[in-house]
Amino acid sequence: MVLRVLSAALILITLILSVRHGWGLLSSSAQARAMAEELRLGRTGQIVLGSLVLVSGVLLVPPATFVVGNLLGASLILLVTILQLRVRNFKGALIEIPFFLLPFLMIYLCHPLRR
Repeated sequence: MVLRVLSAALILITLILSVRHGWGLLSSSAQARAMAEELRLGRTGQIVLGSLVLVSGVLLVPPATFVVGNLLGASLILLVTILQLRVRNFKGALIEIPFFLLPFLMIYLCHPLRR
């Protein structure tokens, strides 16, 4: 029971962060513009990344697409880490490591509504 509650909480937190960051990239908020400039990412890259982040968050909700959503999310975090390393921002790349491991923890815990 405790693991189901933890899994549900992680899904909710991840969904909120995905919507927040994805929408920020799509709407070109000040924080997203600063990150995109730092990573040398154009407007098209922002739109693609923001859309994929939103899709990965939405895919976490139904149990049937839970693993796919987590793998997409981990892939996007890995992409951001690579972009951080490309511009030699090692501190930023290190900060991404726990966020990269989170989807795998969520896959291990399974979806709380899975039978």
